[in-house]
Amino acid sequence: MLTVCRLLKDYPDRLDLTVFGLEDVDPNERFAIGHEFLAHPKRDWSIHDVVEFMRATYCGSTAVEYTHLSDRFQRSWIKTIFERGNPRKKQRNEEEKVKALEILLRTDHLERFLGDKFPAVKRFGIEGAEAVLLGLHALVTRGAELGVEGVELGMAHRGRLNVLANLFGKPLGALCNEFTETDVSMGDVKYHLGTYAVRNFRGKLVHMNLAANPSHLEAVNSVVVGKTRAKQFFINDKEMKRVMAVLLHGDAAFSGQGIVAEVMELSEIPAYTTGGTIHVVINNMIGFTTDPRASRSSYHCTNVAKGIESPIFHVNGDDVEAVIHVCRIAAEWRQTFHKDCVVDIVCYRRHGHNELDEPSLTQPLTYSEIRRHPPVLQLYTTVRMKMLADVQRVSAQEAGEAAYFLDLSVPISCSSQYIPRPSEWLATNWQGEAISALCSRPFNLTGVPLKTLKDIGLSACKIPEDFSAHPQVKDLFMRRQKMLEHGEADMALADNFLCPFSLATFLRLTSRHSERGTFNQRHAVIYDQRTAQPYTPLNNLNLGPQATFQVVCNSSLSEAAVLGFEYGYSLESDLALVIWEAQFGDFANVAQHIIDNFIATGESKWGQKSALVLLLPHGYDGQGPEHSSARLERYLQLVDQDPDVVPVELPFSLHAILQTSCADSKQINPSSPAQYFHVLRRQIHRPYAKPLIVMSPKYLLHHRACRFRNENMALIAVMHGPGDNLRSRQYELNPCDKIRRLVFCSGKFFYDMYHARSARKVRDIAFVRIEQLAPFPFDRIARILLIYPNAECVWAQEEPKNMGAYMYVLPRFMTAQKKLNPDHALRDLKYIGRPPSASPATGLYRVTRTGG
Repeated sequence: MLTVCRLLKDYPDRLDLTVFGLEDVDPNERFAIGHEFLAHPKRDWSIHDVVEFMRATYCGSTAVEYTHLSDRFQRSWIKTIFERGNPRKKQRNEEEKVKALEILLRTDHLERFLGDKFPAVKRFGIEGAEAVLLGLHALVTRGAELGVEGVELGMAHRGRLNVLANLFGKPLGALCNEFTETDVSMGDVKYHLGTYAVRNFRGKLVHMNLAANPSHLEAVNSVVVGKTRAKQFFINDKEMKRVMAVLLHGDAAFSGQGIVAEVMELSEIPAYTTGGTIHVVINNMIGFTTDPRASRSSYHCTNVAKGIESPIFHVNGDDVEAVIHVCRIAAEWRQTFHKDCVVDIVCYRRHGHNELDEPSLTQPLTYSEIRRHPPVLQLYTTVRMKMLADVQRVSAQEAGEAAYFLDLSVPISCSSQYIPRPSEWLATNWQGEAISALCSRPFNLTGVPLKTLKDIGLSACKIPEDFSAHPQVKDLFMRRQKMLEHGEADMALADNFLCPFSLATFLRLTSRHSERGTFNQRHAVIYDQRTAQPYTPLNNLNLGPQATFQVVCNSSLSEAAVLGFEYGYSLESDLALVIWEAQFGDFANVAQHIIDNFIATGESKWGQKSALVLLLPHGYDGQGPEHSSARLERYLQLVDQDPDVVPVELPFSLHAILQTSCADSKQINPSSPAQYFHVLRRQIHRPYAKPLIVMSPKYLLHHRACRFRNENMALIAVMHGPGDNLRSRQYELNPCDKIRRLVFCSGKFFYDMYHARSARKVRDIAFVRIEQLAPFPFDRIARILLIYPNAECVWAQEEPKNMGAYMYVLPRFMTAQKKLNPDHALRDLKYIGRPPSASPATGLYRVTRTGG
């Protein structure tokens, strides 16, 4: 077995007793040692006995790091487990040993079979770490014995095909079909696909999900724990014992990728904990071509786990039974203490990063030794075969490769006829039902009766008499009550209306400052100034059984981990409205890989549908480059709608469904409370799931001109989205045929231009707000142009020319004219705004207000 010490700094070859001040003690003198030192029934010990016992317990195939735990009982639990029963000598019955050999045979032979039949195809095999499969079986089996009913698994590409086949039971015909690429509907490579299965582990049925993942190592971690938390909520698993998260990592990624630490830091936050995640590290002591000494500063790749006081179990991947035993201990730890733990399986990678790579180019000595090293199956059968033959459970011939190898040859002959089902790739349980039930629910009926709107709104603004609220909060709530009495609402009030009127069975809104709101606008949770006790008005509306269960909570200062968590949460129910709010819009940059690889492309790659909402505060207020732009252009670039093609003409109601359901996401830049209210309600009340990206307000939250009558929220009409509000705002303007300039814009910038036009009493300029930018409203643009036949058309924005929506809108604007108004002269869309810039904004307020 290769030792990690060789690749890192040298450990001492032998124990130096001088470190403990014991160099002068007679090694044979016996001492009475109590339970506090050794969890062993023996009482009289010599120094020699202690050293040998500790070496046998902690320096063999297994070792454990646990002295960093601050909880004395947890330390005692681990000490007792290891010191009263040496893992290497743990006795197991013959049936378990036969099962272990069977799993090992299948794992080994599947890799050799795929390597023989598809030698020129990457598969990222698990050779050298075959014991991982046995460990996973042991972990799930022991978990099921302790009450686990569901397992959410996340892993990278290493060994994924073997996990799919030998843990989840994926048909071999399906695997061979993916290798031969006869199914052109696959949206991703075979070693990224997820699956769902119900498997029997010693009489216990376990619902198992393997999450689909991109090539970005560790990115799937947060998605898995989010899915786990959602499942626990929806099955009312309050003790968090019935659903368990398991994450597989590579050693280089575990120590090198920051999202690992971010996800682990969520582990005991009340709104994010899942009752403990089991982390299994496939520690093959190399990262692609990089040795550990060049990829980390710590001795062990698992040191990051010490930050949350997780025990770390190290085990030799060549010792199959030690791996099984340690994985069982990990399951017991998780079910007992509801905390994370790490299993570090120290093994090796028999081939290169993939099977087509030559590893000896960069590690010649390591791979020279690996080529001489016997495989795990050979090591295990050498030790166990005689015993198994003696009990007449497995013969030497059965332990060989011929019979099973021939069995594996069957699927390849019929792989071309295999027809995969979409459910084989889905790692969740409702998504296939949403589209099939397209017309089973009303859609876009987002209005609320005016009396209901007012009554519940007033209730949400009440503070208990015995509650000592902050004076600013009291004043804010009083102003809201007055607005409601006068039949008005501003952006902040529309934001608060979302919770009681969301139409969802569950609403979850999280961010760094969701409770109060970054801009002091929400106050969904208020605090008693005498006791610091929280109070949530929206959960005290006495709505009875129709009430929406709401979670509005603050998160850790992490974008990638938290956004991935909320995305995973959104996958588990089509009736849950899950919202992630950035502190400022461009802070989402830190989570760009979650947006690019899951939110924008999850449906295209894996058939994975999500209705997640991203609220990204956007607007140029003179707060600097990092607090102005939410990078609208980046999200528009991800839209999969062809700018040269107008969606097929259908009756208007069906056209609205088709146009929005076919796009990969929706992009909204609202400028009125009514739009904000309706679009967020529409997100849940429709027969399909799409992510929603909202350029949410900052300045408009408290802008007096941005108030609308509540009747705009109370309309019980079919709302086709913010694009329906695509009409000119006329303020004593000239007739439509006398309008000289038609200004198209989006979002908050409308108010800047509106105030400037009003101050100058300009009568020949009209504004059109395009609030739903994606899917693009081709038909409405064409109608507007017919209304203003003589106006020149311009696009105005506050972002630089190379940013914002201009480059997205321009080709679609021209297509709308060519396809829908072919008999009219083609009009250009000129640009008015800031020139191109590398930086989104200046840091000077005065320059920002003057257009610099």
